[in-house]
Amino acid sequence: MDHYLKQEFDIHRAKDQQHPLQKEYGIDAKPAPHDELDEWRRNFGGVKYLHEPTGLLVTGAIDDLWIDSKSEYMVVDYKATAKDEAVKALDKEWQNGYKRQMEVYQWLVRRNGLKVSNTGYFVYCTGIMDREAFDKRIDFDVNLIAYEGE
Repeated sequence: MDHYLKQEFDIHRAKDQQHPLQKEYGIDAKPAPHDELDEWRRNFGGVKYLHEPTGLLVTGAIDDLWIDSKSEYMVVDYKATAKDEAVKALDKEWQNGYKRQMEVYQWLVRRNGLKVSNTGYFVYCTGIMDREAFDKRIDFDVNLIAYEGE
């Protein structure tokens, strides 16, 4: 799903326009062009920052980066699962790791010199499981979940 979502958002990024999901949710943002985006998305690459006091190199591969009308960047993470109900909120204890992951990504992007919003987004795709037949196709409920990082 990450691959397909990246492709789809990249189409709108190239056209300098909002993605329909951003419009649907009334988000003041569009996919952001950035010279480092391809590297920042790459597994085993990602956004990097050397924390000099500890000597730790902190890295993380983000899924996407959006920008609003105030030139503030928003970190976006894609999630996919199959459940009986669509995921519309991060309200389960096991999802706390997703929140921490978002906060690390926000911290990393800030350390790389960008003005980053505390609001990040999860594009959460839930495979619909109540279909009568598989028929070589999986449909998804797609929800946008805002998260205020700390």
